[in-house]
Amino acid sequence: MKRNRKSKLPVEPAAWSLNYDQNQANTNFPGRRITSVLLFYALGFFLLYFVTREFSVGLPIRRFFLCLMPIIDPQLIGSLWTENEPVALLDRLPWFASAAALLITIWSVGTVVCDRIRMPYDYGIGLRFFFAMVCGASLCSALIALMALCGCLTAPLWIMTAFGLLGACAYGVRKLRTASDVHKMLHRSPGSWIFLTLALLLTFLYLAGSAIPTSEYDMLEYHLQGAREIYERGHLAFAPHNVYLNMPLGVEMFYLWGMVMTGSVFYGALVGKIVVASFALTTAIGIGAFVYHVLKKVAPAAASAAIYLAFPANYLVFSTGLNDGVCGFAILAIVIISMQILKNRCTYGMMVLAGLALAFAISVKYTMVVFVGIPFALLLVFASVREKRWRPAVLCCVITLLAGGLWYGKNLIATGNPVYPLAYTIFGDSSGTWTPELNQRWTKAHGPSSFSPATAMEKGTEILVNSRDAAPFAAMAILSFLFVCMLGAIRRNSLTSVSVGSIIFFLAGYLTLFVLIWFFATHQQARFLVPVIPVTVLLLVCSLDVCFDGLPSYLYNRTLFLLATAVCVSLGMCAILQSGYLAPLEHMRRDPERYGNWSVWFSQNSDILNEKSEPDKESSLLLVAEANAFAYQLPIQYSTCWNESPLAQCLHGAVVYDKSGTHIVSIFDPAAISNRLKERGVRFILFNQAEWRRFTSFGNYGFTSTEIEPALFDLLVQAGVLKFYFPENYDSFTEYSRTAFDVYEVD
Repeated sequence: MKRNRKSKLPVEPAAWSLNYDQNQANTNFPGRRITSVLLFYALGFFLLYFVTREFSVGLPIRRFFLCLMPIIDPQLIGSLWTENEPVALLDRLPWFASAAALLITIWSVGTVVCDRIRMPYDYGIGLRFFFAMVCGASLCSALIALMALCGCLTAPLWIMTAFGLLGACAYGVRKLRTASDVHKMLHRSPGSWIFLTLALLLTFLYLAGSAIPTSEYDMLEYHLQGAREIYERGHLAFAPHNVYLNMPLGVEMFYLWGMVMTGSVFYGALVGKIVVASFALTTAIGIGAFVYHVLKKVAPAAASAAIYLAFPANYLVFSTGLNDGVCGFAILAIVIISMQILKNRCTYGMMVLAGLALAFAISVKYTMVVFVGIPFALLLVFASVREKRWRPAVLCCVITLLAGGLWYGKNLIATGNPVYPLAYTIFGDSSGTWTPELNQRWTKAHGPSSFSPATAMEKGTEILVNSRDAAPFAAMAILSFLFVCMLGAIRRNSLTSVSVGSIIFFLAGYLTLFVLIWFFATHQQARFLVPVIPVTVLLLVCSLDVCFDGLPSYLYNRTLFLLATAVCVSLGMCAILQSGYLAPLEHMRRDPERYGNWSVWFSQNSDILNEKSEPDKESSLLLVAEANAFAYQLPIQYSTCWNESPLAQCLHGAVVYDKSGTHIVSIFDPAAISNRLKERGVRFILFNQAEWRRFTSFGNYGFTSTEIEPALFDLLVQAGVLKFYFPENYDSFTEYSRTAFDVYEVD
């Protein structure tokens, strides 16, 4: 077997082949009738979806009218997009440039890997770019995590970025010829320019949405806050106050990278958001490139990319910076590699790709171990037994552990549990921060609500019919697959003789497996289905190709155009009422309506913390029942509802409990509490009563300690430990800020 002079990996071009059998049986099935039913279903469903169903934006309103909002009330749209501020676009350019530098570095690192493993150029620029981004994202995330664990961030990150940019320049000069190849391919299929134009418009929408500072709860609680704490602390360590920061933070490393490169927590987070949103565009390129290589048709490839980007659920996740969409980015790579393994054989180069993709997936979320880790491991065992060799599989496992196991190793050393706080009954917890009572509450809150058929019907209706984020596109994919099965029963030849038959059934099988795991092993939130959207789009387009087999190509293209347009209109309904597209970033940074009056006030008046503090001691704001820590741009102390509050720690041995031992009835040593607060540097305490009531309500998470309640603060005020604090402009605060929050000064 030949070997590359520059690489020790053997050259196995046949194993990399993406050429599927193109011989299709075009006879003996009523294609026109079935296709007519499919078209009428699509038209009827979209008509009902857009016209008759209602969509709530504060007041009930028909979905169709949202599409007409720019015509009916353009002034309203303008005020939303600018937030009644002067139009500002230039203030985003430095952060887009910074994000571009990070993305180019990721691509450069990944391209080196693809060249070293001898990925054939027959894959084309699209798939090579996609796999390069997967490899680069995995390696860069792992390297940044390793740097953070070693406490050495700034200099290595700048060096890595510089070398990445230099490498990109060298590779870019060699790859300029590929642009002309893409132009020739599009020129051969004029209709594909329509889908490409849709995809480009959606790209601008994603980038515009990514440049809006997020106010999403999970982002402020731990996604951005985790990166901020590592940046401010200077190293990665176990976080006893926030259980979520001890989970895999692979995507959060890009937020950390942005903070290091910009020297700013707020703008670094914005750079990271743009990088994360760019993974949606990369995923769309991967989907389109794979469809082109399978179907050998440009229009379906461009349409699949546009349909993926137009999924409203995708936009909502990527524009807020959540990591669910990035999981789909990694899953798409693993699915493509899995089909190659089943079709051909395991090669060392393919196992390098699989190991890096799998490492990136499990470094983003624990659940990816179940969704892709275990299924892919079973596939590797099957392939190894079939080929009677285990070295490629071992190589894949080693790469996965090296590139994605850092987060699990850190937890194993700190707590004795690699998947802390999960699997507590198996591994326990040596850190003392997790208890059987907490584990029981966590399992109840994050486990499935019910396995009954009624629950399955309710969840299915919610996602396939009522959801503005997924319906009716997921339903369309399922229906198309059912038509493919019908065709398989009608045709004389087996459906496996069709070019994409095996791909369709593999995609349908994995989609079914994913949904079953989601239903039986998670708390059944619709957002957790976002990672499987790329698979759904592939299933939809490939199934439609089979349904339209033997019919004129223009009918297929027009149907794709109808579907893509409908999806884009649905996305427009979600995105059109998004505020801040054109507003100044500095205005949004200090907008009380976005982050609340108190967070903005404390962030702007952080000097008040040090007015009465000792010169050599930094004072801080203690947040109680308020986990939106990232919104407070000043020194803070806080805890999530799963961790013991710093205030509760200061109460030990200084209070009297009732007979039940849960509620505090009096304070016998106020001086001890006051001294402990001052030793911690606590200058002010902010108590979010609204959030406390939400967490202690029936069926919710439940608060960490029942001793933290509104009555406690009354006792602390009476004992002289605390006193109410009202800023000069308190009367200008919103009614919610005045009633939901109580702020106290340590006396």
